[in-house]
Amino acid sequence: MTYPRRAPQVLLVLAIGLVPWTIWLSASLPRREVVHHWDLAWSGFDAALVVLLAATAVALMRGHPVARLLTPVLAALLLCDAWFDIVTAPGGRDLWLALVLALCAELPVAAFCIWLTRHEHVVNA
Repeated sequence: MTYPRRAPQVLLVLAIGLVPWTIWLSASLPRREVVHHWDLAWSGFDAALVVLLAATAVALMRGHPVARLLTPVLAALLLCDAWFDIVTAPGGRDLWLALVLALCAELPVAAFCIWLTRHEHVVNA
């Protein structure tokens, strides 16, 4: 696989540039915020997961090379889903549900997708 020679440097500069932005956000954002369209944000994200899960399954069944790209993307979105479910849960029962779903569904499926990604003979079958 080839990529532009400067790609690693560009990504490193972006990573370094993101550090002060992240620190500023951490210090300046409110701890509590009312969010409009919360339902749309979450249902839209879950709809994207449905489409990506189905597309990955079809690509794997057909042995299509795009499966090698879809599996790590799916893993990343599942990790994001688990993270945001947990950190946005108001506590109590909702937090426990988020933890159970993360531990029993999202994280194991993400791990499976990472395993698939690392086993090219499975993805490119």
